[in-house]
Amino acid sequence: MKLATIWHGGAAVAAIVDDDENTARPFGIDMLSVVRGGRARGAAGETLALSSVEILAPIPRPERNIFCVGKNYRAHAAEFTKSGFDSSAKDAADAIPTVPIIFSKVPQCVIANGAPILYP
Repeated sequence: MKLATIWHGGAAVAAIVDDDENTARPFGIDMLSVVRGGRARGAAGETLALSSVEILAPIPRPERNIFCVGKNYRAHAAEFTKSGFDSSAKDAADAIPTVPIIFSKVPQCVIANGAPILYP
């Protein structure tokens, strides 16, 4: 079971998605309201076929930059070092950082799976 934002009833609303059942159960509020502790009107409502709804970005319009932690587990750090894109590690011995790598991303970088990437 996962939380997602879907397009349903003419609005972007939070929903419970069940991959095993291929269903979505929409709430009556958006994801930011859920994150802020809002109560879903009627809790998760009708059960919809996942194929009948459009999955949107988790939080379509974040209000601020997104706080990120890089190389936050060993397998990811090693994979990133091997990719050739890691300018912070010269070899495998440098793959695991001794301090957290913190960075942010602008809100506009959040898009739905399969959505086109828009360049400014």
